[in-house]
Amino acid sequence: MRGGWRIVLLAVAMLMSDGVAAQEEAPEKAPGEAAVRGPLDGAHFVGSIRLEDGQARQQAEFVFQQGAFRTTAFEDCHFDAPKYEAQPDGSRIEFVTDYVSEQCGRIHWQGAVVEETDLDGTAVWLRTDRTPQVEEAYRFRGTLKEAIVID
Repeated sequence: MRGGWRIVLLAVAMLMSDGVAAQEEAPEKAPGEAAVRGPLDGAHFVGSIRLEDGQARQQAEFVFQQGAFRTTAFEDCHFDAPKYEAQPDGSRIEFVTDYVSEQCGRIHWQGAVVEETDLDGTAVWLRTDRTPQVEEAYRFRGTLKEAIVID
């Protein structure tokens, strides 16, 4: 079974390096070039995140700005602020993004903004900072704190 862990570690390292490579390949903005915008940009939600089993709830803020998704949850792991993808679906805007941290692993975020005021979703964290590695499932919710108008 010892060899199996090497394969898992290799696979995680490859996944993490893909995320880092994608960040490095992103073209730099020229001075004066407009910032990238996403359909949820300017939305700032206040709420909480908890493990799926209901334990370990913490307050968090969720911000969509310049095409990126940021949260105050798990700040001690220094996750990047990745670009998000969003798709309108009726009165909802569904989004997805992946956080990557060299020290803590990867979190896959998936959720929706409903009626422009409510945020609801899930996050699955492959924790590489634990031995053995574990996958933790979270649920997050929030309500609109403010909508920032971006000129």
